[in-house]
Amino acid sequence: MTNQTVLVVEDNDDLRDMTVNMLRDLGYRVVQAADIDTARRRLLSDPRIDLLLSDVGLPGSVDGPAFARELRARFPGFPVVLMSGNPPRHEKDFALLAKPFTSAGLAAALHAALDVGQFRGRSMPQRTRGPGSMPKRSSTRPTE
Repeated sequence: MTNQTVLVVEDNDDLRDMTVNMLRDLGYRVVQAADIDTARRRLLSDPRIDLLLSDVGLPGSVDGPAFARELRARFPGFPVVLMSGNPPRHEKDFALLAKPFTSAGLAAALHAALDVGQFRGRSMPQRTRGPGSMPKRSSTRPTE
């Protein structure tokens, strides 16, 4: 069992359920969202989230890569894996997991993202900057 929590953002209920079940079988804690607004609320309310696993194509004005960039702007090094049936070739800032994927493929992508990221934690905000904006959080690193 890992001590890590993954935020899954997927608008297709069946795919989200399948992915959540795979992650739980792999020992991850899972928080899920069907859209970006819900994902933002989950990030605000759960400081245990260690990694974002998001579909590329999501409904609304913000897609998966845009949300991932928004998150990384606030928390440099935050581990992100994007998933898509048609992965964009121009997206080089984040790991891409092609759908359909196996449990082993999912595990490898998450493991690589968690190993590569320099992110070592985040603190909860005192307040948000406005509706729909990501809160400003600071990352904390263990002292040596």
